[in-house]
Amino acid sequence: MLVSFSVSNFRSFGEEATLNMVASGRYADHPAHVMPLPGVDRAVVRTAVIYGANAAGKSNLIKAMDYAQKWILGQADRGRPVDAYAFQVGARAKPSSFEFRFVAAEKIFAYGFDVTERSIREEWLALVNADDDEVLFERDAEGHTTVHEAILKKRFPDDTKIFNLLTSLCKNDLKDTQLFLESVREVRDVSQGPTMAAVVQWLTRTLVVIPMEQAHESILRRLLRDPEYLDFAEALLGNVGTGVDRLQIEEQERLIPKGMEESFDDVAQHLSNDPDADMAWSRNLRSPGRYVARYLMAHHKLEGNDYKLPMSEESDGTRRLLALAPLLTAGAKEARVFVVDEIDRSLHPLLCWEFLRLFADTMPGAQRQLVVTTHEAHLLNQDLLRRDEYWFMEKDETQQSRLVSLSDYRNIRNDLQLEKGYLNGRFGAIPIIGRMDNLEALLAIPGKESVSDAAEATGS
Repeated sequence: MLVSFSVSNFRSFGEEATLNMVASGRYADHPAHVMPLPGVDRAVVRTAVIYGANAAGKSNLIKAMDYAQKWILGQADRGRPVDAYAFQVGARAKPSSFEFRFVAAEKIFAYGFDVTERSIREEWLALVNADDDEVLFERDAEGHTTVHEAILKKRFPDDTKIFNLLTSLCKNDLKDTQLFLESVREVRDVSQGPTMAAVVQWLTRTLVVIPMEQAHESILRRLLRDPEYLDFAEALLGNVGTGVDRLQIEEQERLIPKGMEESFDDVAQHLSNDPDADMAWSRNLRSPGRYVARYLMAHHKLEGNDYKLPMSEESDGTRRLLALAPLLTAGAKEARVFVVDEIDRSLHPLLCWEFLRLFADTMPGAQRQLVVTTHEAHLLNQDLLRRDEYWFMEKDETQQSRLVSLSDYRNIRNDLQLEKGYLNGRFGAIPIIGRMDNLEALLAIPGKESVSDAAEATGS
């Protein structure tokens, strides 16, 4: 479970901003939306919905999570400068900081690092207790890692592997752009021990960041490995009026084009890794020189006739809903934290509402969370979510993004119409629209009387 995420000196974040998932003790509504934290008398909420005007920084928060995770996975472009806060002299020379607080192996951990355009400046992993944080390891700017052996022995007496692993790896100096966690991640799971394996899994697999214009995973690939998922996907599309009655995976065998024999497997792998692909290729091992192409088809019934279309020809909304559908079923057995930028893109407001309701209210025992950004004010409703599940992002006079929870506002009654209050500017995070006279003048057709001129002429 995600407890919090903090970022500073990254894109529109100058000073530190924190998305805190810890539930407020003041609210008793939607009890299924909270999950208890181990070792402390607190809980976290299942959902966080973030509002804000265009360019307020909502997407930058998602990009910060994505950027941090890419460093952990070894996928970051290390030759590219960090996108530091742009409106402060000397900001590029200062480190950008990222920290996740999360639950793994029934304990709360804090993992983070500071990075400049040239090197890692600091890195740490700490055990979070009710009173303080106990640092397990910390890496410095010179690539040296200090492991606090006494804390490891005290807090993990039954997990000798975490002690042996960290004390062994810390003897090796790291490259300027190498995280200590990378060296941990490269060790086999069985040698990591249960604690570090759980920490690594949370940071690399449990956390799923889905930037804008990107799907979570290939629906076709999901259907190929999980045929039971087909029933759910078909029912979802049928229940919301997309017109899709049935989904089918169609197979065709073809010859591998000349000149592609050697590169075919690479091309097929690239296609398989594309989450937006609705086709998949695989070499036919029993018939050299041939391959099997699989396509996802959508069937429609009309006046007793069956019509089929490639999924690529369905509407943006249908494909978007199908791309998000795995989020509703994932996490039933394994913990998952999904982070989605602009969940309302191509979806009707009623579909967004139902999607959030299904995620928050179904599978109450599942360890799953959803963090989304949106412009859809219709979702601001206390019948849908708790007050501490809503957040507002806006920029201040220094062009820094500020993140505020609705629960920070006092005197918010449980019957208050949140949507109306938000659109009236009560919580900020809305666009400030100035006078449009200059735009009207630019749009005016020469020789034509403008609406405002006509109004003045008539005295109205």
